[in-house]
Amino acid sequence: MPYTLIKNFAELLIIIFITTIIVYTPELFPRCAFCGHTKARWAFSLHTHTSLSLSRTGNKSVCKKCCFNENITTISDLDKKKEIKSRVKYKTKYTLR
Repeated sequence: MPYTLIKNFAELLIIIFITTIIVYTPELFPRCAFCGHTKARWAFSLHTHTSLSLSRTGNKSVCKKCCFNENITTISDLDKKKEIKSRVKYKTKYTLR
């Protein structure tokens, strides 16, 4: 009887641990919205929540490297730079043939 109780408790702890890792992974290792790299949380200078989603789509994060190289200080700067980057990519893809 005590063995099955300990076994059930251990299984419950393992399930809780795995669930916790799955839920908090996007918060501990966010993806940079500008360069797309996944890094540790301490490598980001801008990190905001945009929705209640538990995945990486609920956060906007910019790493320190991109903030320094692209002179991004706010999330609105990020949106402007991403739009400019996408327009330049589109124009160079379809006009330089």
